Amino acid sequence: MIDYQSYRDTLAEFVGQVSALYIAADSLPVGLNQENLITVLHVSDIHDNPQAYDVIDQLHSQFAIDVVIDTGDIVSWGTPLENELLRTIGSLDVPYVYISGNHDGAAAAAMIDAQPNATVVDNEVVEVAGLRIAGIGDPRFAADDDSDAGGWREGDEAVIASTFQLGDTIQEYDGEHPEAPVDLALLHDPTKPEGLLGRVPMVLSGHMHTSNVELDREDSGTDWLTVGSTGGALASGGVSPVLQGDDPLELTARMLYFDQDTRRLVAYDDIVMGGLGLVSVSIQRSQMPEEVPELEVPEGAETPEGTVPPEQEVEPGEGLPDEDRVTPTDPVSPLPEPSDGGQG
Repeated sequence: MIDYQSYRDTLAEFVGQVSALYIAADSLPVGLNQENLITVLHVSDIHDNPQAYDVIDQLHSQFAIDVVIDTGDIVSWGTPLENELLRTIGSLDVPYVYISGNHDGAAAAAMIDAQPNATVVDNEVVEVAGLRIAGIGDPRFAADDDSDAGGWREGDEAVIASTFQLGDTIQEYDGEHPEAPVDLALLHDPTKPEGLLGRVPMVLSGHMHTSNVELDREDSGTDWLTVGSTGGALASGGVSPVLQGDDPLELTARMLYFDQDTRRLVAYDDIVMGGLGLVSVSIQRSQMPEEVPELEVPEGAETPEGTVPPEQEVEPGEGLPDEDRVTPTDPVSPLPEPSDGGQG
């Protein structure tokens, strides 16, 4: 425990030093007005790793983050001890917006919602730090069963249904607020995108434990940004590579810079830190294209009748009870070949 605490402290300090050097190097793209930005830190799949909160705190001290967005799987098994650790969020001096992942139970969401700086979003639209944010929790619940992470596709239909529910919520909101539409949506699992394509300019996701950026996904005008595991998937398979003598899974986060006036993303930083036992940090900036594609819902992508069964309908702000979420049982298809990334 002493060694781990020392490692936590060392990595957090290193993150702060590297971030300070990065900022001092004046590496912001030419023409980017830092005083006219909304700075968002996207984290996901913390899986019980307290280092993630160290990193958030250090990055906030350097980048003056306006809001942290967490796209779920903040715990792994939903035990009372794990949920108690979530009180740390309340000590972060920055707004914290969260949606549930497939490992997060209602107790975890309730603990986060009880923190003074936190907002739990479930099939609704909230405004935080000048951004209009829509989000919905994952309809599956695999707190003590990692089978879904292994690739069993039970629950796919529920994921599709929740995506369309959020898409409909966004369209209804935009219809009522034509001058102030939704800026970005939050969805844990990015693999079933149809219900959001063309309905919102940007979607943030996690779940895959690897980072990915898809601009103008499927020619819909929707940019889809998935971030890897900010906790190195520590309590969800992240220790396994270390025990097998391989490199641990890296800790990843992404800094997003939105223009205050247009609320469009202008640049983002991918932040990659060494996994369990390693001390390394890299920050790489990408600038968004100047041309912004028009949103266009793919042909035939309206919400299909009967897509959302009554037991899967999410009342805004309430979420589904754990017992109504899909829990993987037996495999409905063969396990896939092992991959480097995996899901959680």
